[in-house]
Amino acid sequence: MPMDASSLEGIGLSRNEAKAYLGLLGLGETTVTPLVREAGVPNSKVYVILEKLIAKGLASSVQKRGVRHYQAAAPEAILEFLQKRKQEVAEQESAMQSLLPQLQAQQHVGRQYARVYEGTRGVKAAFRHMLFTIGQGGSYKVLTLERELESEQAIQLFKWLHTERNKQKTWANLIVPESIRTLFKQHYNYPRMRVRHSTVRLPTGIFIFGESVLSVSFEPQSIAFLINSKNHTKNYHRFFDDMWKQGTE
Repeated sequence: MPMDASSLEGIGLSRNEAKAYLGLLGLGETTVTPLVREAGVPNSKVYVILEKLIAKGLASSVQKRGVRHYQAAAPEAILEFLQKRKQEVAEQESAMQSLLPQLQAQQHVGRQYARVYEGTRGVKAAFRHMLFTIGQGGSYKVLTLERELESEQAIQLFKWLHTERNKQKTWANLIVPESIRTLFKQHYNYPRMRVRHSTVRLPTGIFIFGESVLSVSFEPQSIAFLINSKNHTKNYHRFFDDMWKQGTE
């Protein structure tokens, strides 16, 4: 049964590269014309595609009687390619970590802006921004969601957040609806948390940190709204502090 080229797209090959590689595997050593016919790649781009596969270690070429022949590398070469990519990503991540302080210094502090983060990846990106802004040993305030916290999606996402939070020794001060006291204790009991309970119900989860307010919701889809405004956030800090005084342990 022919393999779908899309299976190889997830490892970093373009669709045409994946089709060409599978075509080479099926044909064995071949010239360009049969490959174009077998793989269905554009004739005008086939040489560029093959050069990219060769550069990635997934194909090789040899000249025979003035005609260039191509052959796919063994499937095991894909694992070597992935290991190389993994190493490159690790090196890029390390380089970016050293650049972050410089990039942060370039950011204009104090300006007002708003951002929208959509989907689980987007909400994670919003939380990463929050943790980076707070820094080591800092803290933030939360007016938590209510029944949305019952979902497995929320449980897993906040498990990730609290794991990352504790890595940088960040404290979270949370006001939790009285109606989910048991649920919260069962699924959201993490280190470095101070919790108060309240009968006030809010439509979204609200995270307050620095000069920013982050609103998060999971229904009908995961979405987060970030507002960076000193005056706006000051009001939320005041609202949270008043609720904290009235809350119960």
